[in-house]
Amino acid sequence: MVYGQGDEKVTIWDTLAIAIHANDYLTDLDIWTGLSKSNTESDTSNRINSAYCQSIIAEMHSGLMGIRSDMPMNIRATAKIRPSAACLADIARIEHIFAECLTNRSSDSYLFGHFTAADAFFAPVVLRLQTYVKASGIILTPLTEQYCQTILNNPHVQAWQKAALKETRIIEEDEAGEILFVEGILAK
Repeated sequence: MVYGQGDEKVTIWDTLAIAIHANDYLTDLDIWTGLSKSNTESDTSNRINSAYCQSIIAEMHSGLMGIRSDMPMNIRATAKIRPSAACLADIARIEHIFAECLTNRSSDSYLFGHFTAADAFFAPVVLRLQTYVKASGIILTPLTEQYCQTILNNPHVQAWQKAALKETRIIEEDEAGEILFVEGILAK
């Protein structure tokens, strides 16, 4: 993201920094809660949700190295892996986060009810789970499966997936496990 003009221009390349900047300057909605900023600032429970949302985003953004290592992003494939202990611990942590956010919400809910930055940041995690979990025999909780389906039903995520199926590059060092199925332009 490039912000400013001329000599007062800066490139913001980090996704968390972009989210913070967008929240501060580019929208009347609080991206952490999905509510108007006036509602967020005046209500203690909304400020608590905002802080928790920022915390889980920061954890996801800087962590989950087991998933990142064992389950590289591959929207086009279904692949079988042998998940490491670190990967399984990350999945357990993600399921704990999802449970904390989704307990007592409707079955098609986003993490904080409304779509927020947390859902955007966890969408790549959901796509990784979609690629590897079932083929690898990893069992997710029903709550996690439902949340994954909610994210996969999001029209912006569907557009992302559709665009990915047109991608023709394969980065061999980023491939993992036994590829069982490929869809899109590279399907044989």
